[in-house]
Amino acid sequence: MLRNDLELASRSLAWFRRGFSTSWWPGFAGWLICLVLSGPAQAAGPVYWDWPGDRSFTDLEFSGTALDSLGRLVAGLTVRSVGPEGPEVIWRAVPDGRGGYYLGSGHAGEIFHTDAGGETRLLAKLEATEVFSLLPRTDGTLLAGCGPEGGLFRIDQEGAVTHLGQVPGGYIWAMVAEPGRPEVWVAAGSPAAVYTYHPDRGLTEVRTLPAQNALDIVHAGGREFLIATQGPGLVYRLDADHPERAEVLIQTQQEEARQFLRGPQGEWFLLALNPTAAEVNSFHDRQGNGNGSVAEQTAELMNMLAGEVEPKVARSALYRLAADGQVYPYWSGSSDLMIAAWNPD
Repeated sequence: MLRNDLELASRSLAWFRRGFSTSWWPGFAGWLICLVLSGPAQAAGPVYWDWPGDRSFTDLEFSGTALDSLGRLVAGLTVRSVGPEGPEVIWRAVPDGRGGYYLGSGHAGEIFHTDAGGETRLLAKLEATEVFSLLPRTDGTLLAGCGPEGGLFRIDQEGAVTHLGQVPGGYIWAMVAEPGRPEVWVAAGSPAAVYTYHPDRGLTEVRTLPAQNALDIVHAGGREFLIATQGPGLVYRLDADHPERAEVLIQTQQEEARQFLRGPQGEWFLLALNPTAAEVNSFHDRQGNGNGSVAEQTAELMNMLAGEVEPKVARSALYRLAADGQVYPYWSGSSDLMIAAWNPD
């Protein structure tokens, strides 16, 4: 049996040997032999050569493989499920600075904490329905923004909850701290609006925006902020000293400008999503703000002028916001991308 296993390993990895220097091959081959020798101790047969479906073992890419709990070689990285059991949805996950995460859930206003070892506990239960945004503070407390009641809460390290205020529109979608200042900036809706929260003055409306919801807000340097909106999908640049000068940087073809993310070179990217017309109308009906979508109407008009019979709007897209103020399409596709992050690789 061992001989058969070694012959199989030799044949399967011949392609791999040809493409690399032979100076390190004996050590690598020895490592492979050790794997084969240890295989029967874990399960019968050459478990290290198992491969899902009908894929050939020669399709192997070592950057995308791992060993599962039984010692078998599997495609992709192994996944270990962490976090709470029970919530139907987790809306927000933010690092706690200690290797763990705070999790904002629905539909019972619950906040969980998962530590670096994967242990999860219920941190707080709020007088709210959905926890859409979380912001850890330097003093060890946690701010939570909720909907559809629009509540803003502070949670201390022991889980004690303090109600800080209420946004009239009903949704606090995102929050960001202003470096070196006590204010927290809040993206809310509906309609789209920007608020500040000050420990001494509470919630203050800075300005409303001509959209349904402000879905994300980030600090862009100095006293400038970027705000992403839904209905239509717009990106504003707002000067905190002159909020009346909010400038539109981009209107996406997508209905929702959902999320900002910082690129590897420090530039900003924007994730945008285009719901179906039925989804948009259903949301607008629930909000009581009428039907229709400015972004979809604009895209449809552009395509009609170009001779297109059907509008060609990507379901989701990434845009790059360059330092010179230009906006460049980066990627588009048919997937429902709700959130994105950079992989360090």
